Amino acid sequence: MSYSLRQIRALTMAVETGSFGRAAARLHVSQPALTLQIRALEESLGVALFDRSARGVRPTLAGQALALSFQRILDELETVVTGAREQAQRRSGVVHLAVLPSVAANLLPGRWRGCGPPIPASG
Repeated sequence: MSYSLRQIRALTMAVETGSFGRAAARLHVSQPALTLQIRALEESLGVALFDRSARGVRPTLAGQALALSFQRILDELETVVTGAREQAQRRSGVVHLAVLPSVAANLLPGRWRGCGPPIPASG
């Protein structure tokens, strides 16, 4: 079971747009490349995902069902990636420490040198 993200996106976009040409344009790939991705997906699944005719393509029931499931997976993947990006952006910020004045004056300046404004020593 090896399906690429490109194949999954190709299927969902082709079902959404109702056309390999429009799907290819929206995914910024050539129509032959998109067709090959869908054919490879059909071969690996062992099921026809589209009915092809001289008038165009229509998704089969299996194609529609799979596209719906794949769209949910793509939406979830987008949520995960967005969450990871937001988490990565939270790595920088302000840290507040509550310490005894003797610790702040004696230990922290040497440990935190270069990490912000110097801590004034109390005399």
